[in-house]
Amino acid sequence: MEGNKDLIFYYSAPGKAIISGEHSVVYYKNALVMALDLRTYCKLTLSKKQNDSSIDHTFIIENNQDSRSLIQITDIQLKQLLEYLITLKEEIDFSTLQKQFPLVEEKDLILSYLFLSVFMEIYGRDKSIEDTINAFDQKISKNNLIKINLHSTLPISKGLGSSASYFTALSASLTKMFMHLLEVKELSEGYLKFVNKIAFNFEKIYHGTPSGIDNYIATYGNLLVFNKNYTNSLQIGKLPYKIFLIDSQVEKSTKKAVGRVREIYDDESIGKIGKQTIDMIGDVTDNIIKVFNQNNFDKSQFENLIRINQSLLRLLDLSHSSIEDIMSICMKYEIAAKITGAGQGGNCIAFVPETYNQSREREFIQELESHGYQIIFATLSQQGVKEETTI
Repeated sequence: MEGNKDLIFYYSAPGKAIISGEHSVVYYKNALVMALDLRTYCKLTLSKKQNDSSIDHTFIIENNQDSRSLIQITDIQLKQLLEYLITLKEEIDFSTLQKQFPLVEEKDLILSYLFLSVFMEIYGRDKSIEDTINAFDQKISKNNLIKINLHSTLPISKGLGSSASYFTALSASLTKMFMHLLEVKELSEGYLKFVNKIAFNFEKIYHGTPSGIDNYIATYGNLLVFNKNYTNSLQIGKLPYKIFLIDSQVEKSTKKAVGRVREIYDDESIGKIGKQTIDMIGDVTDNIIKVFNQNNFDKSQFENLIRINQSLLRLLDLSHSSIEDIMSICMKYEIAAKITGAGQGGNCIAFVPETYNQSREREFIQELESHGYQIIFATLSQQGVKEETTI
């Protein structure tokens, strides 16, 4: 930082829509996922603290869309948390951390934990406790004021990867800032891989046992075949469909939905039905991937597979009366659609052919809206997390 001039680290990350493979991806099946041109933006401003004793905090987080969400962590809170974290020999469960710091609000604790985790990973967990605390005091806390402003074009809790987009954009900005302050030129595992790892760790706090798909697509973008063991990028140019994201107006919980699928999967009283349903979703996904890899995209085959996928998700108790209503309207207009994301609410994804009759398309939109559903028109984002230009 030259003199007292502020430095800005400004990054964004996309949301996602799962074309196929919800939930089965947790069980090591393939999922086909696309990055959306709907993003979360994180603008981090690094300033020098003035000689003002009233400033007792190192960082502030603001959300443009919710004035109540301002987070202001005091230096005392940060130092206490840092001293606790660096004595741990293994990854800590967040509920244990909450018990250790019962007076700190959950959102404050999560963001403090993220802030310090990025610092410790970049500084090095092999350093002594004394060196780590001194480095934090001298290079981070003593002289710097960090203001983080977040805003998003993604709806929240609708199955579009909003939390992963949030954590990925924030992790990217924090990582670049700490690399600057700690004078680290490069990371041994690579910048994107590091950001993806940090974002995934915090997805686990929010969602229990996530697959890792949301943070991966937020980091790398594009259209991806994701598996817990590997990922492959598909080069398709563009989808031969308009993407309609239809909000069921029902808030969903990823943790609850994932837990429900696990119950069905493990339920011995219904035999192998749960496991077989997961296997069939995996087979459907693999066949959809084959369609994308063909020289001539078979729309009829793709749309049939999308409808089969929705039927299988219904078997896993992931539908809702509003989702069924949306599916009924889509069926009326012969448009292939399904749940995208965790299910039990959130969004559905409809694939409207580019050659679809425009008058008929307007009728389709009007009928959905007359039932109280909101529609977002989205496109594929080729880029994952990226640096934004500042004005």
